[in-house]
Amino acid sequence: MTGSLDLAVIGTGPIGILSATLAASAGHRVGVWSPRTPVEGRRLTLRCSGKLESSVEVENISGPESLAEWSHILVALPATAYADVLGMATPFLHGKQTVIFSGALSLVQFWFRDSVDWKGSAPDLVAWGTTLGTANRVAPLHARIATVRPRLGVSALPSARLEALTGRCAALFGDRFEAAPAHLATLLANINPIAHAGQVIPNLTRIENGEPWRLFANFSRAGARIAEAIDAERLEIGRRFGIPLRSLADHYRLSYAVEGRDLAALAQAIEAAGLGAPGPESTSHRYIEEDVPYGLVVLQQIGVRVGAATPNLDMAIALLSCGLDKPYARMNPILAGLRLETETAESLAHRFA
Repeated sequence: MTGSLDLAVIGTGPIGILSATLAASAGHRVGVWSPRTPVEGRRLTLRCSGKLESSVEVENISGPESLAEWSHILVALPATAYADVLGMATPFLHGKQTVIFSGALSLVQFWFRDSVDWKGSAPDLVAWGTTLGTANRVAPLHARIATVRPRLGVSALPSARLEALTGRCAALFGDRFEAAPAHLATLLANINPIAHAGQVIPNLTRIENGEPWRLFANFSRAGARIAEAIDAERLEIGRRFGIPLRSLADHYRLSYAVEGRDLAALAQAIEAAGLGAPGPESTSHRYIEEDVPYGLVVLQQIGVRVGAATPNLDMAIALLSCGLDKPYARMNPILAGLRLETETAESLAHRFA
């Protein structure tokens, strides 16, 4: 597809800023809606530094009612905000639009399709296996970009529109998208919850005490072993569905363009290259509040359905639930709506093909 498109980005966190900047830099009309911390002005200047040095001007979408006029909607939100923010947006969305979930967690596209009483046809729904890159906030509307990913997997509802919608993503954000073999493939491709478990668990005291620390510099051999053990279980779940997946180490090699013999060495190479980020300084950080219930717990539940042993996933969820005194296994309303407990391996593969 050629020519200028329009894109509304929901969320002005680092990934929302990166996504809006890439689309605006490609010549598309872009607006952003900041649902939790509204910003003033008809137009906003977004700034990216680091791996992407750019400053763009975009429209400020003042409220959800204005989303109706945009053809493409990108949801760049933490999963913890899905229910509340999408609840505000859905009355104004319609069947002539495409809604893209950036780094979709918990098979949110199915929950979104089935939980809304669409007055007519639902929008086309696109799910990415991960976000366009990695970034952290420098200041409001300013993100430091560590990576812009060269390849992302895409799935779509309806599945018959996958090729066209993959092309639409490429038109908006560049030639970096590949059609995934199944919706489960985009879910299983998301390595962030696994990496963050290996980074968070050995550093829980630092996080709880609010200490400054470096994420990859402190992703030591112990944390890397935890992540590698959980990742092996993710890869086994993929094999049971016949879905080929990249390992966490290969994701790092591809995303950060670094080399290392194992995950611990890769983490140190990322830090040495200046691509690292600060670690969380609060237990309410998305690496915990999002990635445990919306990432690890979902992966564990799918593992149970397919008969894969998940002792290390079980351990990570139990340790974080115990240490932080939170019932993470029960904190994901999307998972409750999907009712995975009624599925078999065969019905899962069919339902999320």
